[in-house]
Amino acid sequence: MDAYHMSAVAHPVGRALHGNGQPKVPQEIEEALERYRPPDCFDRLNSVYAVETPDFSKLGLDAGYIFKVDIGDEFQRHDAYWIGQLQLAYLKSKYRDRPYVSATWPDWTEDFVADCCAKYWRGETSNQPLWELLSKEAEVKEQLSTTIIDAASTSGGWRVPA
Repeated sequence: MDAYHMSAVAHPVGRALHGNGQPKVPQEIEEALERYRPPDCFDRLNSVYAVETPDFSKLGLDAGYIFKVDIGDEFQRHDAYWIGQLQLAYLKSKYRDRPYVSATWPDWTEDFVADCCAKYWRGETSNQPLWELLSKEAEVKEQLSTTIIDAASTSGGWRVPA
């Protein structure tokens, strides 16, 4: 299956990409996700991340080159919205003095963490889905950007400049 990948590294066409073993979110969140990961789900730290459309604006990425990749037929689709909820709960203690945060962001409780992790791993759709595709390997088919692109500028889907 063709998908899109963003990386700070310029990869040549044909290169096989693999996970780099690095957490993509704060370590405590990755540890919680790993603790609740079903045995049939891919390990996030050793997976390649891709998306169905070239919109990287809400995935916590800063910037990178944009690639079209082939993730094959063996991939898993998860709604990253649930990770966003974990991030809000994780950050709540840091910003607790702000009334909006204190009143609206969720608390980091074991029940809340377990629920978000279960929904993520099941691929449950939220009311604001943000799909990420995890695969064990991806092959670079095409480098779409010749320069590093700010992830925020891909909102709505990045297009090759004319």
